[in-house]
Amino acid sequence: MRRQQLQLELMEVENALKELEDVGDDVPIYKSVGALLVRTEKAKVVQELQDRREVLKLKIEQVGREEERAREQIEEIRSKLEKELGPGARI
Repeated sequence: MRRQQLQLELMEVENALKELEDVGDDVPIYKSVGALLVRTEKAKVVQELQDRREVLKLKIEQVGREEERAREQIEEIRSKLEKELGPGARI
């Protein structure tokens, strides 16, 4: 679930960056700050989005490693239970 949320946010950031590629440097850019829209520079917004993209990629990798560790632990426990309960035990 957490991984999906991070991937969705990453897609949104990448889409925003793609949209900004087509916008000229002289076009006013507004970003949401709470309930307000604040005018800002394109270069600043692009840098913030690129930074956010890198953070999201790192978080997605971390969640992937955590998921893999959890799968390995589950498999270890399953093996131990099967060994303890004997052949034919259904887990």
